[in-house]
Amino acid sequence: VVRRLESIAKVSKHTIDCIKMFGEEIPIPAIPGEVCDSWTDADDRSLILGTFYHGYGRFAEMRLDPRLTFERFEDPTDVPVNLQNDPRLVVVKTRAQPKEETPSAPATEAKQPSITDATPTSTNEASDAPKEENKTAEEEKAEKEPWPSEKILNRRLRKVLRLIFIEHNHQNALDDARSRKRGDVQEDWTKREKLDFYRVITTHGIRKTNLGAPDWNLFKLNAKLTRKTIPMISEYCAGLMNQANKAKELEKQ
Repeated sequence: VVRRLESIAKVSKHTIDCIKMFGEEIPIPAIPGEVCDSWTDADDRSLILGTFYHGYGRFAEMRLDPRLTFERFEDPTDVPVNLQNDPRLVVVKTRAQPKEETPSAPATEAKQPSITDATPTSTNEASDAPKEENKTAEEEKAEKEPWPSEKILNRRLRKVLRLIFIEHNHQNALDDARSRKRGDVQEDWTKREKLDFYRVITTHGIRKTNLGAPDWNLFKLNAKLTRKTIPMISEYCAGLMNQANKAKELEKQ
């Protein structure tokens, strides 16, 4: 029981993290179908959103939710457990059900037709109406697909969430690798290098060449920043100046 609760808590946390990162537009990776033939990426997205909206394993509520793509499924044995307590499910159920037609007036209040008004055509139309309604109901029932088992859906939910985070982390790793390959990107500065930078800039400042440009070569030599390039030192100094200017503005305010 404890392991099952821990597993549910882990899936719930991953679902919340997924919604925080992507919102409702969740990128679904390509996963071979293992649920049913009609299962699509939109159903995987609805499975995650349904877990976020209604909770883990609340599949009956998910099928009644028009925001999801599960209206084509049915499971007569699965009844919503929170239908009486959750007002959202009442709204969802009302929206999911077809509107009932207004009942006709009682036969006692209707005008009695005369013998001349009664025709075989009207009698046939009246008798065919219930048959057409029954036929439509049977067709809608026949179009419903059986709901997949709980075990398959829970396994699918875990698999989709795991692949989403794997691809997301892989993309972040690629972005970090690309940024590190850029020559003008400042690398991490050690504590010793920062202290040498502060020592030289507070003691000697930034000398200028005969052309009036900062003499970063002399600065690099005085600070002994042998592992840093001139663009790295210049960028680090620019970032330090920006932070100082922002602090100065905040102090004035």
